Amino acid sequence: MNDIAQKIADSKYRRGTVLGLTVAEIFILLLFLLMLVFLVIWQDLQAQQMEQQEANEQLQRELEPLREFKERWEEPLEGVETPTELRNLQEFNEQWEEPLEGIETPDEILTLKELKEDLERLQGDAGEELLRDLVEAERGMREAIEDNEQLREELKNERQYREETQDQISQLNNELRVLNKGQNPPCWYEVVRDDNTGTERERFLYAFDIGVFDEYMEIRRREPPSGGAFDDGDTSYAEEWDALGFADIRYDVPLSNEQLTAELRQIHEAGKQGRVRSYSCIFSVRVWDMTSSGAKARWQQAHDRTLEWLFGTFRVEDETEPWVQSR
Repeated sequence: MNDIAQKIADSKYRRGTVLGLTVAEIFILLLFLLMLVFLVIWQDLQAQQMEQQEANEQLQRELEPLREFKERWEEPLEGVETPTELRNLQEFNEQWEEPLEGIETPDEILTLKELKEDLERLQGDAGEELLRDLVEAERGMREAIEDNEQLREELKNERQYREETQDQISQLNNELRVLNKGQNPPCWYEVVRDDNTGTERERFLYAFDIGVFDEYMEIRRREPPSGGAFDDGDTSYAEEWDALGFADIRYDVPLSNEQLTAELRQIHEAGKQGRVRSYSCIFSVRVWDMTSSGAKARWQQAHDRTLEWLFGTFRVEDETEPWVQSR
């Protein structure tokens, strides 16, 4: 029974096919063929459109000399509106060309003669050759412009690379110069020659004087040094003296360690944070030990823990004492 049903189903299926394909499969196959045909037609239309566009561009290039010709002769022929008038002018020119040979002619007759020559040249092979020369010249000019643009871009890149390299060299030189200065280089200095080695070195210039007493310290004012560190900036020491507020320091006033630190901290930080030189530096001061013989621990504490933390110090021992203790 099952075999009979299967045979009936196969028979019905075969009746619904053509060459072994169902109607849906045939429809899909026809649709695919139509798409291929449309694709071929569309590509052909695209090719025709491109050919037409190239032909239009070629026509524009060929018309350019004619436009120039029109612009050139538009003003001399102003008022000549009909072919008859143009022919009359041409006949007039041909009639009087030989009799007037060698005679200075008015500008109008000379213009007609030049027009006749230009018309004959453009109508013959010379016109076609001229057109080809113009097209070739235009092509050469475009190539020259492209080459010039490329060369300009290469020069721009080369200039940029040279500038970047120069900046890197300058930065390395600055870093090397700072390394040669050693640790905690001075903010204010003058370059002197070492008589022993024959080389140049930087000698400290002092910002102010400090006296250490048993109960307090005092700051004694010094005038700003002359000149400036012009190898690392364009401002003088006097200008930096004003900008850093040296005039506002409380001079010749007894100060505790904490008060002196608060008074001079901003100058110390300006040097260490690179706001004076392009690198971290410290100011230098001269220091006098004005403590009594039994208070040398006080001197040690003030000098080592306070002053040397803020500045580069030079202890003065062989100069006349500038301090007068009146308290």
